Amino acid sequence: NDLVTRSGEYLPTLIRDDIFKLLANSGINYIVENVQNYSGESLAASQEILRLASKYNLNYFIGNADIALVGDAAEDRYVNEGVFAAKLAEMVQYESFGGLYLRDEPTADMFVGADSPMAKATSLVKEYAQENDVGLNIFGNLFPNLGEDTLTGGASGTGVTDWNSYIQKYIDYVG
Repeated sequence: NDLVTRSGEYLPTLIRDDIFKLLANSGINYIVENVQNYSGESLAASQEILRLASKYNLNYFIGNADIALVGDAAEDRYVNEGVFAAKLAEMVQYESFGGLYLRDEPTADMFVGADSPMAKATSLVKEYAQENDVGLNIFGNLFPNLGEDTLTGGASGTGVTDWNSYIQKYIDYVG
């Protein structure tokens, strides 16, 4: 079946050899994924993307809801330390795995504080990379489509008051 459904629409799948060859030939060298997830229903598609990306020497940043999620609601934010290293090891086996996708346009309350999900996940990725001598990265889009008054995510006490403090706090807690 060459069609996939997304929000009730049927679209052609782009997880095909010819598409990845075109990407590689175009000069693109990495893909950031915020829809697929290396877990649950998306696992097979994610594994195929990683396989094709490896074949064409592309880097692929993907999330894994089994180990970390940085959702909009507080109850959708967690880091599962118990399985983090084992699940990350599954992903690292692919040459194309460039790093863990955490969040697009995070608000400050998602990363300020050592116990925040983004800071915790980043710390675990760095620890894993050092212990296993692999190069890994974390992806978070820091060009939010938000006004300065919403960069805090509505949380007080983050120390974020403007764009400059937003970037500085990210550097302080995530790196």
